[in-house]
Amino acid sequence: SGEGVRSASSAPDPAGATRELLDKGEGKPGMKEAALAAMQTLAMLGQRAPPKLHSPQGRPAVEAKLERIKIVGEAAMREGFTECKAYSRAVEHVLAFMDLKDQGDLGEEAFSHLYEAHFINERAPVLDLKDKEWGRSFAQRLIKNPSTSPKMRCRALFVQGILSGDPTTSLPLFAQLQRESPPSARVCELLGSLNGFLQKWGELQRFSLLSLEIDPNFYHSHYTLGVAAKQISDLPKAINHYKTFIEVCPKDARKSVDALFGVAHCYTRLSLPSEGSMGKPPSKEMLAEATKYYNLGVAREKELSPFWGVSEQGDRQILESMLPLLEASGR
Repeated sequence: SGEGVRSASSAPDPAGATRELLDKGEGKPGMKEAALAAMQTLAMLGQRAPPKLHSPQGRPAVEAKLERIKIVGEAAMREGFTECKAYSRAVEHVLAFMDLKDQGDLGEEAFSHLYEAHFINERAPVLDLKDKEWGRSFAQRLIKNPSTSPKMRCRALFVQGILSGDPTTSLPLFAQLQRESPPSARVCELLGSLNGFLQKWGELQRFSLLSLEIDPNFYHSHYTLGVAAKQISDLPKAINHYKTFIEVCPKDARKSVDALFGVAHCYTRLSLPSEGSMGKPPSKEMLAEATKYYNLGVAREKELSPFWGVSEQGDRQILESMLPLLEASGR
């Protein structure tokens, strides 16, 4: 699951221009207002991104994942490391699939291991392109075969949707799965995330709320509700959802880093003066909250990066540019 946010490296960088305005405009009429306007542009960068799926390819990516599997497997023994445990269970299913593959026994049992691995954590499986192609092909045969059991048909729809790599192709598959299977918070999560990739924030909210109706303990949906609220600029609601996620998620939750940066992003935008009061400095109270949650995000990222890597969202980069500028403009 994810939020389409452009990285700082690929986005326009008004931060440099803003620093120049601040440096050159000390004491000059209108320059602080111009700097604040540039900051508002910077604040909105995260809202203008095209959808992008996370799909690292090549041997270095596979080797990095294998190293992460080892590190996460060791962390799974720690108390409260729920997501590391789940990741390790997913890897066990991948290994079982590979054992059957080595034995030349690629049938429903191997396919079921592929399904279990992706259902638990779609990021865990380390598959080459041939394995993915086999999974898609086997799933397609199961879907088309009228004698396929309802259980295997649902598994096939899930795997086909996960391995398609294209939200517009995956959405109808998961929608069909939702109609044919018992209520599933996981399926609702994926339907919501796919709509999020397409910037359909209302649908992301709808499916996130539905997943919580099915399973009130499905904590990830609080994060996606925060994402949707932030994207439609309902910042107080986004902050509440992000904070709920941070409160209820396990200590090793991968998205806890993004949630902390998300809270900081929202407080930063709330600190900016409105269009009708551009001469006012940023709100010190909101800026203090933004700095607090940014620092918490940096600390959490350092703690969890051995397991999940660094944050893939753009909030940290935006905050790194914005917070010093806002502090300087408010002095």
